[in-house]
Amino acid sequence: MWVALIILLVIGCGVVGGLAQALVGQPGQSSHGQLGSRAERAFIGGVTAVVAVGVLSQVALLDHVKKLFAPTDTPDVFQSLVLVASVAVVAGFLGQTLLYRLAERLLSGFNLRLEEVEEQVAMERKTMEAKIALDRKIRDVDYRISRASTAVGEGHLEVGIQLLEPILSDSEVPQSFLARVHGVIANAKKKSGLLDEALNHVDEAHRLPPNDYRFLFNRACYRWLINDDAIDEVLRDLRQSIEKGLSFDAIERDDDLATLRKHERFRELMVNETKDGV
Repeated sequence: MWVALIILLVIGCGVVGGLAQALVGQPGQSSHGQLGSRAERAFIGGVTAVVAVGVLSQVALLDHVKKLFAPTDTPDVFQSLVLVASVAVVAGFLGQTLLYRLAERLLSGFNLRLEEVEEQVAMERKTMEAKIALDRKIRDVDYRISRASTAVGEGHLEVGIQLLEPILSDSEVPQSFLARVHGVIANAKKKSGLLDEALNHVDEAHRLPPNDYRFLFNRACYRWLINDDAIDEVLRDLRQSIEKGLSFDAIERDDDLATLRKHERFRELMVNETKDGV
């Protein structure tokens, strides 16, 4: 008898504690965590309540079940209320748990889709930021090339070179801008008397797009100044420059080619190119 009463007391305390925790939740727990905790504790508390009610009214429940299969004209109201209350408690807590699980799945799918959208937006933002940074860098490079060209033209050769040399190691700079950088540095090196270095830079400028004929013409001039025996390479560069759009007047006026214009093979080139142009 006492054992039964102690068991019932423990069960009753468990019911009250489970329902209280289900309704109140735990301090410091997030609202999402509280929802799951409440649903789970409510389900446990509900089952425990049904067990307790079943133990307390075992005879009444058994009699009521028998009457369901063999109904009489005098139903027991108390037994009916106990059965309805028990079924309602179980159905209510099971429904709460089911709705929680369903909501959790829906929210999980929504959060997954939201994460995908956020990742896509982040990637697009990074791409846009990279494009803006590259455009800013290109504008800065263009400005520095203009400043360096002006400095070299005014005789500030070292200033022009120092402005442009850091650009040569930047892999993000488009090749057309690198060609311009090599061209300006080659001009500065040539004015400094460093013809071999000037030839290397102008050769690199010609190798890069857009293959400007002015680099070919400058290379012909530097080659002739370095070695007047390189007549074949010089005439080939001049011929290709003319084919790409170089005018005869530019060749006739350039001081670097003053001695070349006295060469017989140069006069033959000019005569042949004039005939072909006609």
